[in-house]
Amino acid sequence: MSTQFYSIKLAKKKEVLEPLLYEKYFVIEPYGNAKVIFKAIDLTDEGRMERSAEANWKQLLKIIKDQLKLTDTSTFLFIKKDNPDDQIDNDGDLMDVWNELNKSRKAMYYTLKMVRIIYIFLIIK
Repeated sequence: MSTQFYSIKLAKKKEVLEPLLYEKYFVIEPYGNAKVIFKAIDLTDEGRMERSAEANWKQLLKIIKDQLKLTDTSTFLFIKKDNPDDQIDNDGDLMDVWNELNKSRKAMYYTLKMVRIIYIFLIIK
């Protein structure tokens, strides 16, 4: 069975992220040069995420909110860096992206852009 742990790192503007040897991970880019690293847990022996997709999704959201000091009511979504029209907004989407990354022999990480959603309410009298 694979090792089970979460890892997160918030990079400063000029800090270089050290490669995580032989482990796949997500890089989340919330703003500017900041980066958050997320490694999945409870993967199958083949490195797939089927049995732990929901737990990984919940932990990813919690870590993002904690590290970026967002409120529990903050709303945001993740988009694929290479395809801004493709959103990752639930555990099934996260699992699909992770499993695609897992299939690649060369890629060690996948970058997701984080977009905050701001609601503006207008009251017209």
